[in-house]
Amino acid sequence: MTADTVFRIASMTKAVTGVAAMQMVEQGKLDLDAPAQTVLPFLAETQVLEGFDHAGEPRTRPPRTSITLRKLLTHTADSFTIRGTGT
Repeated sequence: MTADTVFRIASMTKAVTGVAAMQMVEQGKLDLDAPAQTVLPFLAETQVLEGFDHAGEPRTRPPRTSITLRKLLTHTADSFTIRGTGT
């Protein structure tokens, strides 16, 4: 193996992202429990999907608590949609 050896890491995006985020937490650059919108401002527009009305239109509400890095990494940030971004 050399310094320029290429490795295939299929389906590892979540693992690599999680490790990188935790390294930044260790370095004091990120806080697991701070609102994630301080790093990702578009999360301020987050709405939680509650269901659909009789016409099939989505019914949304603001989240009850802030979305944090901890919630994103543990997949406990609820189901959400971001208004105005098509997401």
